[in-house]
Amino acid sequence: MNLSELLQWDDLALEKIRQFMDAVRRAGRRPVPERTGEHEFLEKLELLKDGQLTRAALLLFGKRPTSYFPSAFLKLGRFRSPILIVDDREVEGTLLEQVEEAMSWFRERFQTKFVITGKPQRDTIWEYPLEAVREAIVNAVCHRDYTSPMNIQVRFHDTLAYTPAREEETRTYAKSLTSPTGSRTVGRRMVPATHREA
Repeated sequence: MNLSELLQWDDLALEKIRQFMDAVRRAGRRPVPERTGEHEFLEKLELLKDGQLTRAALLLFGKRPTSYFPSAFLKLGRFRSPILIVDDREVEGTLLEQVEEAMSWFRERFQTKFVITGKPQRDTIWEYPLEAVREAIVNAVCHRDYTSPMNIQVRFHDTLAYTPAREEETRTYAKSLTSPTGSRTVGRRMVPATHREA
């Protein structure tokens, strides 16, 4: 029996699906009529196929994704040197929750400076561009192999680094997340978050 056959509707938090539906409506990315139910919504996103929930459905809206994917969490760390950790945190929950909590953690720790430009409000300049940090974290959680026992590590000191999947393998694994069967182990290596190594 494959994992998707074990997944039950009770494994999902319906309020998280409804919150995401509301967010999609506000963003205007795609039409979601008010009468749309959770089942229909997941089917449109291909997270429910032939009556079976996909792995991605659990990772995005599960009550406890780590019950099926023990390594589905982020490990955040602040390094003063390559071996000296001065602050760290483990972040669990859905992938959406992990991204938001990770961003909150980084915002609390990044240095900022304020620039007066003559506008009514001052500009805030972050130590690292928040959009780039968010993109790196989103890429990390989307492109990893959740059947691997390795969790994602995000760290910062002089440069940010994370553990992504290789680009050429990502498409194959991303497809398996929306399929009731199949998986693929994806290799990863440590690279700076804001650019890829040659």
